[in-house]
Amino acid sequence: MDEKKLLLLRHGQTDWNVAFKYQGSMDIPLNETGELQAEKTADRLNEWVPDVCLVSPLLRAFRTAEIVSERWQGGPELSVMDDLREISFGAWEGMSVGEVMDAYSDDYEGWRNDPGSWTPPGGEPFEKVRERAKRVVSRVLSCDAERVMAVTHGGLIRAIVASLFSLPDSSVWRFRLDNCAMVGVSFWRGSPSLMFFNDSLHQVVEVGTKLPLSF
Repeated sequence: MDEKKLLLLRHGQTDWNVAFKYQGSMDIPLNETGELQAEKTADRLNEWVPDVCLVSPLLRAFRTAEIVSERWQGGPELSVMDDLREISFGAWEGMSVGEVMDAYSDDYEGWRNDPGSWTPPGGEPFEKVRERAKRVVSRVLSCDAERVMAVTHGGLIRAIVASLFSLPDSSVWRFRLDNCAMVGVSFWRGSPSLMFFNDSLHQVVEVGTKLPLSF
């Protein structure tokens, strides 16, 4: 097929998101707001049914995907892909941003400015994150599907976008990406085009509101 569409969805809110804590590899569940955000996303995607749905193994992403997929009629089963897990932040996991800034000020500044040159203590080098992002893209492009959805995490989505469009590592934390926001990428004969980023219009309306996704 000449055209393929990739919809990237960040998971819903957790209590650690509210507290500005680094979650990374920690398996933190959605909170009540996160469940509601996923319901609103399900309303938005009710008629946009993918051929393939790839999901991070972490609970906050998997539960988001479950809620969305429950609305599909004849949609695909959820396919867990380990490469979609969030970046491991090592010693920072469970700490708030403020706590990290106080305890690891030099590391934090270096990592925020250029994650390719700095790694949180015990964390995952961004080079490895890039490799995972490339494997995700490779799977998307190699599968026989016109529409692919990936439910994952903010850090990994940013890494995928940076990989697709040859952006420097220093750019990744400059993209705002809200909980249950979507990113759309269209591939024409394998060449990517960014169609939208941080689309969260469905989060400002009531549950049950029809707001079709034009993608």
